Amino acid sequence: MALSQEYTCNQYTYPNAYIKAHIGNATVEETVVIVYVWPTQQDRLGERPPIYTTSRVFPTDFNMAASNPIEYVYGLLKSSEEFQDAIDILE
Repeated sequence: MALSQEYTCNQYTYPNAYIKAHIGNATVEETVVIVYVWPTQQDRLGERPPIYTTSRVFPTDFNMAASNPIEYVYGLLKSSEEFQDAIDILE
C-alpha cells in the first residue's frame, strides 16, 4: 500500500508524489509514522532513493478499525489534514 498526492518538499511541488509509510514506534499514547516521498511511483519502482523522509506523531487510536498494522498506519496518515486528500495505491 502507498499514497499519491501533490506534495511540496525541498522547495518543489511534486504533482503525483508517491508516499510510503512505516510505523517507527508505537506506544499506548502515540504512534510515530515514518514517511518516505518519491516524485512518482515509477521512481520508487526504479529503486531510486526517496527525495524526502520525515516523521509524524499521532495519538494512538484504538478505535480505528484496521485489519493489520499497515492499514492502520495509512489510516492515521489519511486522518490528518496533510494527507486527507491522498489517493490509496494498492501494490
